[in-house]
Amino acid sequence: GETLPMPWSLDADAFPADRVSSPGDNPDKLFYAFQNWTWNKLFRSSFVQASGLRFHEVQRSADLYFVCCALAQADRVATVDEVLYHYRVNNPNSNIATNERAPLDFYRSFVAVKQHLENVGRFAAVERGFKNWAAESVFFNLCSLKARDAFEELRREMQQRGCVELGLDTMKKAEFFDPRTYDQVRHLLCDDADDFLFFLLRETNRRMEEQKNDALRAWREVEELRASKTYRVGEAVLKPAKKILGR
Repeated sequence: GETLPMPWSLDADAFPADRVSSPGDNPDKLFYAFQNWTWNKLFRSSFVQASGLRFHEVQRSADLYFVCCALAQADRVATVDEVLYHYRVNNPNSNIATNERAPLDFYRSFVAVKQHLENVGRFAAVERGFKNWAAESVFFNLCSLKARDAFEELRREMQQRGCVELGLDTMKKAEFFDPRTYDQVRHLLCDDADDFLFFLLRETNRRMEEQKNDALRAWREVEELRASKTYRVGEAVLKPAKKILGR
């Protein structure tokens, strides 16, 4: 029953709500800004019909193909930075929570998006953003799989064919938004299963250490603020008002 914000479901800074935008205004952030889902979007029916867009016929990530193709082919995009939809999370039976049932579906949808955008002449404009988004999605899916056989199926497919089909194998380090994603792709292409799992373990431990250090720094800043003269003066000034308000 708890309701929480989802600011990452729409990057209003990449496509501000105070004006109508074009995908070309920020092509590198197009897919990052809007994600792959349909539930927080409206599409003009005439645009969908004219573009011939359909949902991909796969078990999961069926909306990825529709949304990515629509975003890249749109001439105008308007954002509304308001809470107009509530999305239920942590459903153990959802597609994302049971992605081991069809571990390759999202990748097949990305390949279909690339082929479609190439056919309609829209891929070059969004290529860098698409490849980064696809690469990060590969590692998100690898790390979220709960079954070893599904993990190995996806790892092997990406190593043997997937990275080539998506064009990730030839990307230079400077083309990646995050250099760590470049390292992940190189390990995915070059490591065997055990070495790759060990690499992911080390990456997870490193990120946990970074988060712990960030939390410690934030705690230290709060303690320094509470010990500051400005904070103590403010507390003294507000003390009578807090008593009246019962706080």
